[in-house]
Amino acid sequence: MSFIAVVIIAISIVVFGIYDCLKYKKDTKTLEETISLLNLFKNEINYRKADFYNLVCIGENQGYKNIQFVNGKITPLFTQGSVFSKEFMRFSERIGTTDAIGQVELCDEYIEKFSTYHQKQKSKEEAKIQVNLSLSVLGAVSLLVIFV
Repeated sequence: MSFIAVVIIAISIVVFGIYDCLKYKKDTKTLEETISLLNLFKNEINYRKADFYNLVCIGENQGYKNIQFVNGKITPLFTQGSVFSKEFMRFSERIGTTDAIGQVELCDEYIEKFSTYHQKQKSKEEAKIQVNLSLSVLGAVSLLVIFV
């Protein structure tokens, strides 16, 4: 009976490590989609002079998995929220409030910001995956060795 409990605890440690890694991967994927959306907005504003409503409709039709389009609002689904969500909220509040040139410059500014965030997140993700998976597997194996 105690062997089964130890195995279940060991499996849960490994699953927790994998779950933590998937959170970082999800944020990285959401940043990639956000950069893609910002590039789409830039092109639509630059060439078609699209207004905010049309930008939301065009973005919604792209089929992004980690970005929601609800009631005319755009919400990237970051697991950690924090800086990424706040920055995108600032962008969405400012887009559509100036002329086309100002909006293209705004898109360029936020593409650069989110590209920097993406690079940092990617390196952080790689480090976290190595550490978290190693520690969770090591913890599970240690638990099994000690109690079995």
